[in-house]
Amino acid sequence: MPAAHAQERRPPAPDAGTTVSNGVTAAVGAPGLGPARLLALQRSIGNHAVGRLLQRQVRVDGGQKRVDEAYYQSGKGKALGLKRPISGLIDDGVRRVFADARELEDFANGITDHIGDVVTQAGDVFWFRLPKDKLTVLGEFHHYKDGNVEDVIRGLRTSRFLYEPFNEMAETKALGAPYKGTQARLEQVNKDIGIARFADRTKFNPDLENIVIKALTGASIARNEFFSLGAAARDDATWKARASTSDYSMGERVALYLSFAMHIAADLSKHDFGPVNFVESLYVGAGRRLKETYLKYQAELDAFMKAKDGDQLIGIYELTAPGGFANEAAIKAFTFAFHEYGSYYIKQLGIESGSADLEKQGEALSSNLGAKLDDLSPVRETMMWQKIKGAKGYLLVGMGDAHRQALEKRLDAAGIPHARVDLELVKQKDAIKKAWTP
Repeated sequence: MPAAHAQERRPPAPDAGTTVSNGVTAAVGAPGLGPARLLALQRSIGNHAVGRLLQRQVRVDGGQKRVDEAYYQSGKGKALGLKRPISGLIDDGVRRVFADARELEDFANGITDHIGDVVTQAGDVFWFRLPKDKLTVLGEFHHYKDGNVEDVIRGLRTSRFLYEPFNEMAETKALGAPYKGTQARLEQVNKDIGIARFADRTKFNPDLENIVIKALTGASIARNEFFSLGAAARDDATWKARASTSDYSMGERVALYLSFAMHIAADLSKHDFGPVNFVESLYVGAGRRLKETYLKYQAELDAFMKAKDGDQLIGIYELTAPGGFANEAAIKAFTFAFHEYGSYYIKQLGIESGSADLEKQGEALSSNLGAKLDDLSPVRETMMWQKIKGAKGYLLVGMGDAHRQALEKRLDAAGIPHARVDLELVKQKDAIKKAWTP
């Protein structure tokens, strides 16, 4: 996690007032800013500083021009702003730059979704803009307090997004198993994501990732990065519960996606595979073996799955440590079976979608039982790239910044702008300061 960037805190709302002597301009109608108070300010911090303190905070033309303040403060424009009174925007201390008066009025009326105030968990406020009619990819450090994708979606109030925490269950024609339990659980988890209320699935489906691939990631990390540790080394904050739903924990994520692997297997356990067919595909055979493994260890797997379903915070350590890791053998055996199934599922998706990359990646993973997070990321990025290419009309795609960097060459070649979100917030704030005309 990088060090926090130094950012300006939201400045205090300036007093409003009127034009006064000595070249100092105050905002119109300032409560309590009479001549005596103004004189005291001038003596204590100087005329120039007072001018900055009382500076209007709305500009057009890249920050070079003030809006017609009289029109919006006391003229016919005073009533404009169904969502945000323009007079309040002028006075509240946040520097906002609009293309023109029309964009300002659209923002105030709540009909824009590409500009807005982004408030970070650290309490900083950034006026932020994305290209209105062009897709942008934003990378983040998940739950980073100095700015992440969720902050941007809230600030812009947009529904035109794809985002890594939202997942879908994509069925395959080759198997045709109904994943009803998985789908029900997936819908519950998607609804619990903090920005789910901004999603509009009838127009812009936010699901960026495939839950089977995420489940494969959870199973592989559990086997190769958690259980590979000695029992004492597992007793580490990395693998334990997160403090709240606004925090991040590797242990909680691994537990969540491993529990999804169990949901998928539970659904497959209800599927009738029929008699063993020696000409059936490797994918169908892997599904059959996953069903058998799940049924063999069902008591331990169902207990894990039920406990995780009921607790958004709990991590893999808390779900395995009781009884001296009594369920370890069952879970490890299950993860091997899921690895086979997940690998051939990826290959099958490649076959059905015409993606040679997915075919090759799935085939390679099938023999890489020691796969860790870095080995699985390329598959996830291939799936993300498929979604990005099909994201017509979307405003932004949000993902972990490591994924953005891995996709950088493809994004650049396609002319898709991209940035690390916390750095872009600071960059835009600095650009506004530089262009701002008193």
